[in-house]
Amino acid sequence: MFRPERRFPFDLNVPKHNCPLPACNVCDHQVLSFLRKDEFWGYFYCYRHLTDGTPRCWSCHRLKQKHQQLIDVGDGRKLCPDCYATAVVDVMKLKPLVEELHKFYKKLGLSVERDIPILLVDKDEINRVNAIVINTIVQMKMKRQHLSFRKHPVTSIVVLFGMPSVCMGRTLAHEMMHVWLESQLKDHGQHLSLEKRVREGICEVMSYTWLESAITDDQHSSYKSKEQTRFVRKLIAYSKMKMETSVKKDSGDGFRAAKQAVDKFGLKHTLNHIARKKRLPG
Repeated sequence: MFRPERRFPFDLNVPKHNCPLPACNVCDHQVLSFLRKDEFWGYFYCYRHLTDGTPRCWSCHRLKQKHQQLIDVGDGRKLCPDCYATAVVDVMKLKPLVEELHKFYKKLGLSVERDIPILLVDKDEINRVNAIVINTIVQMKMKRQHLSFRKHPVTSIVVLFGMPSVCMGRTLAHEMMHVWLESQLKDHGQHLSLEKRVREGICEVMSYTWLESAITDDQHSSYKSKEQTRFVRKLIAYSKMKMETSVKKDSGDGFRAAKQAVDKFGLKHTLNHIARKKRLPG
């Protein structure tokens, strides 16, 4: 996750104010061994903070900075002030985001059922229903009920509350594609017969596409400041980078294979091919 650009040995005999190198952003002390830099976020830290129990933000994974307070959301997760500022913590914040996702799918020529319940729950509830862990930023599970008088199962999306809005949108984009795939397959239950790599890969493509649209859309006007807008853009770039470099077989390799197919054949052709042939085109 953290690839140091270079190491900076400090001479403890040199007064700190005369030292040409930056101090650790976590402890602000002269470094005992080596100073390292987080390549993506651009802050400096003592290497020992990786193993000394220094807390991280659950969402952006940055180490807690000096003079910074992490917000405990109540289930063991802690968020930095930047991530918490746009966190989806209640239904009132979730509703407009869900509407954005439906508009997003509609622009792509896809329709997802609007009456699917989307429930915000905490980490304990996610664990109780045996949630599927998608990555270090997203945790989610699709919970199904089979009713004898309906042709298709009733599907509710159970999602972890407290994610920043763009990360929550990414999660919903992923899970709505699961719902869309299920609706396109003719036989009841055939969705689960798709190879997991194909299923998760194309759902991750939808997440990635959502993130790209979130960068260009005018929704940034709703943020409180230019600083908040800049951070959200950075968080989007971080989320995309994590997807692009994931080493997981299904959500990593699967994503890259599905994205290659979409780039070559287009989204609509790729989705139709998956629905008909149960595999990626090409």
